[in-house]
Amino acid sequence: MKTKLLILALFFLIVGGLGVPEVESFLLNSRIDSNPSTTTAQVVDHQKYTKSKRGVRTDTYNIQYTFDVNGKVYNNHVSLTNDSGENVLAKGSVDIVYLTSNPSINRLQGGFVSGKTTKDLIWMLIQLVIFSAVMATFLGFILSIKFGWIDLESWKNEDESPLPEKGSA
Repeated sequence: MKTKLLILALFFLIVGGLGVPEVESFLLNSRIDSNPSTTTAQVVDHQKYTKSKRGVRTDTYNIQYTFDVNGKVYNNHVSLTNDSGENVLAKGSVDIVYLTSNPSINRLQGGFVSGKTTKDLIWMLIQLVIFSAVMATFLGFILSIKFGWIDLESWKNEDESPLPEKGSA
């Protein structure tokens, strides 16, 4: 019983940890697409991080931008890599799209594949559930053995004869 509860808890932790941010992003972008406005935001700050993996260098730019709508200033940030980040810094501004009724909900213009549909979200969630079920089962089994909730010795079939020793036949 403990093993089943552990597997169930792990499943919900994995689904929640991986699925909730993706769904939230999808829903926010859908809201923006339903009533969009566009403007140009000014880059106000940035940090550059460089990492190399297997000989491939990746520059990541964390860029903070600000824009004004009806006299009110809004801020946001975005992470871009390599040429995209360099181009934004060189230009000093970035085109954004925001929810007309709430400009604090915004993103880079063209930064979201607007062709994503509910069908795409459902397919992503199905994949996430399958992945989570496999990982939760595996981790639950391993942890149950570690905690002593499962006794591997009891799984052995007593009718089986041991394997012959090497060299005897």
